[in-house]
Amino acid sequence: MAETTVVLHLPHRNGAPFRDSKWPPHLKFHASDIRPRENKMPDHNRRTFPWGKVLISLSALGTAVGVFIADWNETHIYNSTWPPHAKFHNAQTMNMGVVLGLVVIYYLWKAPRTRTSLKTAAIVASVYGVTQLAVVFYPGVSSTDPPGENTWPQLMTTLPSLGCVLVGYLIERRRIIQN
Repeated sequence: MAETTVVLHLPHRNGAPFRDSKWPPHLKFHASDIRPRENKMPDHNRRTFPWGKVLISLSALGTAVGVFIADWNETHIYNSTWPPHAKFHNAQTMNMGVVLGLVVIYYLWKAPRTRTSLKTAAIVASVYGVTQLAVVFYPGVSSTDPPGENTWPQLMTTLPSLGCVLVGYLIERRRIIQN
């Protein structure tokens, strides 16, 4: 092991610096007693960066934007075979996605951060996906319009979105409890 030189700037006693033999016992040490300080920065960042909030926010933004990506086209809002009332409900659903996303962002990032606001944000972030999955309980419902097959393509976005909310909630709840 290489030798380490340590320079200490200690107070003087009666105008003279301490000598090795005259050091108080609590100041006597050997260079081998000094250990390099471990880099705690990555662990510190993991604990303080709001990864859970980011995951829930991504889900909320995905809901707010995704409804327009999925529905603002000829298969939904511009579908000439849909009656005006069906388009009304489609527009209402798109607006609901935007409002839910904004409410989630508000509750997640407002001060002060509390477990209650986190729980509220997680529940609101789950509403759109849970109600989308619950349509299986209604008679005559299909995940797509003809001539498409009823293969539930929504599951490719809904399940990962709900997973982000759950994981984000668990991570953020732990971070709030620890801090």
